[in-house]
Amino acid sequence: MDIPEQTFYKSLERLTKAGKAVHLAKGLYYRPRTGRFGEIPISDKEIVDYYIGEGQGVLVGYRLYNKKGITTQLSKYVEVYSKMLSEDRKKIKNVSVKKISVELTDETIPVIETLDILNSYDKIENLDRLSVPHTLAQYLSPMSDYKIPRLEWMYETAR
Repeated sequence: MDIPEQTFYKSLERLTKAGKAVHLAKGLYYRPRTGRFGEIPISDKEIVDYYIGEGQGVLVGYRLYNKKGITTQLSKYVEVYSKMLSEDRKKIKNVSVKKISVELTDETIPVIETLDILNSYDKIENLDRLSVPHTLAQYLSPMSDYKIPRLEWMYETAR
């Protein structure tokens, strides 16, 4: 059944006024839940799950670094790349969502995560280098001063 656009928006407006729907961001509403102490606001996790669910997005930034065990630091803000945006970026509460045009598959998601980590490795606070087992030292000379390249050019192509 098709509903005229004007009727749809008027119904949405009435639902919002009645407290049955809450306007979260442009074009995005949610049904509020009520607890013992009143309305329970939508959580950052629910917003993130909406944008990355079913392979539609990928978590980046400090939440990713913490999830991968690279740092113990947590950020108040959450960064996400998602295919579900019509605009380039959107900020909803503590969640920053950026549009990504790359096909997100089981192969591309780890690459995007890795590029994000490599791009930010020198800025990650409390980077836990000691708990990551590797044998890199056997290939490097302690007498050399290695220049680590910036990988921003690679990172930009993943967007």
